[in-house]
Amino acid sequence: MEHLEDEILNGGVAGTRGALNFLQGLRDMLAGNASSSVNVTVKWDGAPAVFAGINPENDRFFVGTKGVFAKNAKINYTVKDINSNHSGGLASKLQVAFNELPKANIKKVLQGDMMYTRDDLKTETIDGESYITFQPNTIVYAIPRKSKLAAKILSSTMGIVWHTTYSGDTMEDMTASFGVSSGAFRETSSIWQADAKFQDTSGSATMTKNETGHVTNILSDAGKLFQQLDSHVLGMIANDSQTGEFVKAYTNKMVRQGQKITNVRNHTAGLIAFVYDKLKADIDKVKREKTKKEKKVVMDKYVGFLRSNAS
Repeated sequence: MEHLEDEILNGGVAGTRGALNFLQGLRDMLAGNASSSVNVTVKWDGAPAVFAGINPENDRFFVGTKGVFAKNAKINYTVKDINSNHSGGLASKLQVAFNELPKANIKKVLQGDMMYTRDDLKTETIDGESYITFQPNTIVYAIPRKSKLAAKILSSTMGIVWHTTYSGDTMEDMTASFGVSSGAFRETSSIWQADAKFQDTSGSATMTKNETGHVTNILSDAGKLFQQLDSHVLGMIANDSQTGEFVKAYTNKMVRQGQKITNVRNHTAGLIAFVYDKLKADIDKVKREKTKKEKKVVMDKYVGFLRSNAS
């Protein structure tokens, strides 16, 4: 599941326009001015990704990570499997999932982001108020200590947000569909479960007039920037997925380090250095001179493209 801004890289001009149109529709929804329903999902920042359900090939319950659909899949049917296939914190999380998720009576195969296990929960004071907090990845989630949600979380053993359903006759041939139906899992007190749907509030304003105006100004500025972008360059990036993957990887690195884009030229230079270092490392790993030359051609291609189109 990718972010909305990734549509710039994935879809070029059409993707960028679609992203802006979606944000305009979201603004209208939150201002109470939408003429039709807007489909919105919440991007939860959980980790690890957990796959769980019934393997249609043997009708056995399993848990696993992103490798469950591979040819030589690491599918965990027992705690022993988990200890054999995984280690450290990931193994511990999967053990909790394996012990708890059968209670949810999952009949298909679901994918979700684990938000916490009991050891992850902390009590913190923020602006004078007590909160239950947990940080599965880069975002810290804070729930008011006196709320019903906090009580439910504190009484649970783990939390997970489901977002994708898989179907098929074999694990290797399964296809994904975004979303999880209401009957896909059973509620149980030991697991806090949610799906990624966001309730459409069209017709019920949740932003003030000033807030709506502020968002409109931001979208207007984004639209002006869009008009200044080189459509040819956007198209080239969209048609070469590897370029987009480099940009996403570098952006994620900056996010994890808590760095903001304060200077476009410096940010672009950092991206070019990131791609150069990554591809240079690939060259240094191989011994055959022919392979080195082939990989250098690839490096020159991507680094050259970024340098020639740098801001």
